[in-house]
Amino acid sequence: MTRKLKTLILIFVATIALSGCANDDGIYSDKGQVFRKILSADLTSLDTSLITDEISSEVTAQTFEGLYTLGKGDKPVLGVAKAFPEKSKDGKTLKVKLRSDAKWSNGDKVTAQDFVYAWRKTVDPKTGSEFAYIMGGH
Repeated sequence: MTRKLKTLILIFVATIALSGCANDDGIYSDKGQVFRKILSADLTSLDTSLITDEISSEVTAQTFEGLYTLGKGDKPVLGVAKAFPEKSKDGKTLKVKLRSDAKWSNGDKVTAQDFVYAWRKTVDPKTGSEFAYIMGGH
């Protein structure tokens, strides 16, 4: 047998052997709701009060649901909110009702206090949020 033929047979046998190592599910064998994303840089934070970079903003937007999100054409769409806000007669207060089925990943119910906490944390000067001024902070 020539050396070239031996090499071709070896490559053929190796290819057949390695193809048997693959699984039917592709490279991921887990089932269920799994989200994978390749990032071009490391996350700087998952703290929504401190995020200033595009990568972290994109990940948190896909991980956390806010009161509202932007839909097609940048139109507001309900998120955790049950309806769009009701404005008080004096125009100084907005009342937002939350969906009763909104839950954290551990099963705890999402409450209005969760949003109040996040807002207050962002505008607190001790937090150092670069976007506090947008929300009425320093």
